[in-house]
Amino acid sequence: MLHAARVKAGRLRAYAVTGQKRRKMLPDVPTFSESGVADVDLRVWFGFVVPSKTKSEIRARLQSELVTVVKSPEYSDWAENQGVVVVASSPDVLAERIRSDSALASKLAKSISLKLDE
Repeated sequence: MLHAARVKAGRLRAYAVTGQKRRKMLPDVPTFSESGVADVDLRVWFGFVVPSKTKSEIRARLQSELVTVVKSPEYSDWAENQGVVVVASSPDVLAERIRSDSALASKLAKSISLKLDE
């Protein structure tokens, strides 16, 4: 059972969702921002990466094919039923997301004095 189904069944209580917009599966659950907690944009995301030495034409072909798949009706329907928000972006957008999420995670870890074993 998906988390949204648990919320709808009353088995789980959702206080807020991450991201900039409410989720289609949970339209009555506000975003963190709407709930008064600003700057919370923590989302699970998936990206495809390749070695840095991969030829540009191969990277471009992979990007094109992946965008075709994630924008297909079959994938879009599946993703929506899973509560997944699909964003087909560029390698530069993904690289920026990795940088910004890493900086946020570092800031959060420091704020609670989290120490990582090396």
